[in-house]
Amino acid sequence: MSIENVVNNVIGELTDYDVDGITEQTLISDIHLVSLDYVSIQVALKKELGISIDVNKLPAANLNTMGDFYQFCNEART
Repeated sequence: MSIENVVNNVIGELTDYDVDGITEQTLISDIHLVSLDYVSIQVALKKELGISIDVNKLPAANLNTMGDFYQFCNEART
């Protein structure tokens, strides 16, 4: 399972957003994620892929698109 799949599955469970329409260009602000959503994504990434993201670093990362978020998660892998 990829980072994109894990993140999109969690978004689909937590929001009304049509995850089939999510692309790397989708604006994070359009999905209306709240801080607890990011914690749920954090837990799922750890459980499914063994990736530990630091949600406290998200505000400073200045992420705008889902592609930016996927990249942020991918960088946490190393």
